[in-house]
Amino acid sequence: GIVITVLFPEEHGWLIGFEIVTLLGGCSCELLLSKQSKWAFIVSFFFYDLTQIVIYIADGYYISAVFEVLFWVPMLFISFFSWDKKQDEENQSKTQVKEINYKQEIVMFISVLVISLLTGLMFTFVGGWFEGLSDIWYIDALANTFSVCNGLFLWFRYKEQWIAWLGVIICETIMWSVS
Repeated sequence: GIVITVLFPEEHGWLIGFEIVTLLGGCSCELLLSKQSKWAFIVSFFFYDLTQIVIYIADGYYISAVFEVLFWVPMLFISFFSWDKKQDEENQSKTQVKEINYKQEIVMFISVLVISLLTGLMFTFVGGWFEGLSDIWYIDALANTFSVCNGLFLWFRYKEQWIAWLGVIICETIMWSVS
């Protein structure tokens, strides 16, 4: 990721530092989450979310920037403090996790699609304010709806949060490839 960032810089060359910090911060956060550590949320705030907001705004991904500020920043702190209350019985340094069933997965998937469509329509409706960006709104909305789903899974400690992350990764790969 760092090599690609350096070899193929964006139009805004000054973003390279932010992109590298975001890349390393995201990987560090995921490593801490895999170890069921609440400190993943603090690492994410300082070394992923704050830098990601700058990148989103610079690249015109306004839905993503709004979701980061209004959803992820509060969710990080809520999750940090709520994870303390649900420690694993065998290892107090870890957090207790739960599993979802297939019916919940289906409801999640349908909800993500409907909310994404509504968000994309909303931004299309106010589209005059953001001239020329309508081609990314629906994929941006889908990525962020998956992201919100992931945040809720993290908060409620469901181990299947990786499914929502996969949706985010696919959508953002498309977004960044198009840009």
